[in-house]
Amino acid sequence: RITNSSLNASGGALPNPGAGGAITVIAKTIAISGRSTGSLVQPRQSTIESLTVTSNKAGNILLQADNINVADGGIITTSSDGEGKGEGGTINLTATETLSVQGANMTLGGAILPSTISSRSKGVGNSGTITITAETVNLQEGSRINTNAAGSGKAGDIIIQNADEILFNGTTISTNATESSGGNIKLDASDLILIKNSRIESSVVGDSTTQSGNINLDPTFIVLIDSQIKATAAQGAGGEISLISDVIFTDFLTDIDASAGPEGVSGTINIQAPIQNLSQAIAPLPETIVEVAALYNAQCAGQKNGQFSSFTQQGLDRIPYEPGELLPTPLFIPDLTPKQSKKRSTSLSPMAQRLQLPSFDSASYLVSTWNISRGGCRS
Repeated sequence: RITNSSLNASGGALPNPGAGGAITVIAKTIAISGRSTGSLVQPRQSTIESLTVTSNKAGNILLQADNINVADGGIITTSSDGEGKGEGGTINLTATETLSVQGANMTLGGAILPSTISSRSKGVGNSGTITITAETVNLQEGSRINTNAAGSGKAGDIIIQNADEILFNGTTISTNATESSGGNIKLDASDLILIKNSRIESSVVGDSTTQSGNINLDPTFIVLIDSQIKATAAQGAGGEISLISDVIFTDFLTDIDASAGPEGVSGTINIQAPIQNLSQAIAPLPETIVEVAALYNAQCAGQKNGQFSSFTQQGLDRIPYEPGELLPTPLFIPDLTPKQSKKRSTSLSPMAQRLQLPSFDSASYLVSTWNISRGGCRS
């Protein structure tokens, strides 16, 4: 048990209280990053590890801090590598603010060593459960969280809970079982789960008695971009994938799969959200193209791409200038052109002149006016 203001394991550090022993670290900040340097043939990654090679259970790991950062190939792992009944230990990580797992390192031979949180078992025992509790969970740049049962045991669950945001970018979350059933994966956030270029998978490769684990996402918003969510089985039964959200945005590159092999039984996919595919909410543009050449002689209609309605008033005998107005007299011809000056018009129609009617000042009467646009269109 380590209680301090901070714990920084870097450059190949390896805190290990003993094979199969429990590890508890309580600090303000916990950072596990990097690997050893120098002339070592097999440089060690910075690791917090509880390991047993007997039939006993591996120890549990508990980390509590404001911020937990696993980076540049850092490892948190508990493992039972014996052939007996030994089980992998549980891992509980609690951060009041942010937990981040990111980046990788490289061996002298060029192998990639990603930042990893894992629980493993090799014999008949189950691998342990990984539980992460944090306000923000940020996994990216090739990082991994994994439970693996290489023997006849069951793979452990992976739970991320009580988060505001869960952000995945280029990461893998997986449970794998060789001869038994897979573990469940549950992601719970009050606001957003963003999964980009990532893989969430529960898989089993055993016989028909095995079953893949279930995958459950339950935030307010889910965004899936070029990612895979799979609960598959080779010969057994696929798991259940549940996406429950107010809104789901996804793209056509994302694959959601609960299938099984030819001899197995496929699982189910349950999506509860108003919008399931962003591309389906976008209206396609019309394929027809307006023939502009046909509109050269109709300049005003051409300005509206051919969608131009018009009303033509012919004659002055019995048609009002505006809907609802009185019929005009044939003795008066209104000036329908824009006024170029403020000079008053006193022109009479030919009929008024023959009847020798007195002239009038058109400024004292209501007349019809028109608006002429720069393109010459009247409205």
